[in-house]
Amino acid sequence: MIPSDKTRRRIEELWLATGRKGIDELVEFLRTSDFYQAPCSTKHHLARTGGLAEHSLNVYGVLDAKVRGYRLEGLIPHDSVVVCGLGHDLCKVSYYKEEIKDGQPAYVVCNALPIGHGEKSLSVLQDFIRVTEAEKMAIRWH
Repeated sequence: MIPSDKTRRRIEELWLATGRKGIDELVEFLRTSDFYQAPCSTKHHLARTGGLAEHSLNVYGVLDAKVRGYRLEGLIPHDSVVVCGLGHDLCKVSYYKEEIKDGQPAYVVCNALPIGHGEKSLSVLQDFIRVTEAEKMAIRWH
C-alpha cells in the first residue's frame, strides 16, 4: 500500500516547517526517490510498499509525544524532533528492490553504500541540511 497523500503531505509539511537551509532540496529528493514507495524492512516491521514513509511518520509521532509527555519542549527543539524522527531511516532510500522469490514478490536488500545504518542516514541528511551534534548522536544510536 502506497502511503496516502495525507501522509506524504504531513511528512513534507513537517520537514518544511523546520525552516532549515536546504530543506526544499531534501523534500524534492524524497519526492523523486523511492522514499514514499519503499518498504521499511524485508520481512519485519512495515515490510510493504510505502512502509518506510509510514514508519518514519510513526517514529516522529512517538518521539514528539515523548518530548511533550516529559515536558522537554524547552530542551529539545521541535525541528530536532522532526529531523530525528523523520530522518532516522533515510538510509533505506534506494535500499530495497523487488524480486520474485519462491514464486512470490519479495523485497531484497540492495545496499550500494554499506556504511552502517545510522551513519548512512546522517550522510543522506547532511547532503541537504545541517544536523546538530545532538541530532547526530540520536540518529546514529537510534
